[in-house]
Amino acid sequence: MREDKIFYQNKVKRIFYSIEFTNGFRRAAFGALILIYFLSLGHNLVNVTALFAISSIILILFEFPTGAIADHYSRRLSVIISFFLM
Repeated sequence: MREDKIFYQNKVKRIFYSIEFTNGFRRAAFGALILIYFLSLGHNLVNVTALFAISSIILILFEFPTGAIADHYSRRLSVIISFFLM
């Protein structure tokens, strides 16, 4: 019985780490490709990286209040608010 539990925990860890790796790789690849895309459109490198930095800061600023709304009221309201903010 103990061996089955250990096997199950290891299996869950493998799935979790593979999903995290895939998501991290996807994010990194998307960031690199979107940077190349903006540069190919003729935008300045400094402007593009500033855009990425500002969008990350805005994402962080809006993530905390919508998370609190989702915890206190409902996830549906949080999704509606984020939809209108976007």
